[in-house]
Amino acid sequence: MCDDHPDRPAVARIQGETDSFGSEMNDMCEECLAAYREEMKNADWSGTCDWCKTRKPRLRPLRDYEVGMSGRVYDVWDDCTKRVEDEARAELDSYGDDLDDCENDEDYDG
Repeated sequence: MCDDHPDRPAVARIQGETDSFGSEMNDMCEECLAAYREEMKNADWSGTCDWCKTRKPRLRPLRDYEVGMSGRVYDVWDDCTKRVEDEARAELDSYGDDLDDCENDEDYDG
């Protein structure tokens, strides 16, 4: 049933807030789903990037890879996201094939 209209059947389940405890699921009837879609279509995604502190027209939620899923969600613009992803990729690439070489790993018990 719809979370806001308990007398109406839900036609969609939308994932809401997600944190280290899990995710919130929102059950919506046709009316609530239409309102949600309209809100998302007209939402103002602009703001100040949490990482570079610059006002940008479009931000998206992102976690810090080094902190992991228990860390906070930041509002970040695409260039900062790309920079962090490129840095992480370069770090992984710097290990070469060592990441896949389990047989020569002294901790590997395969």
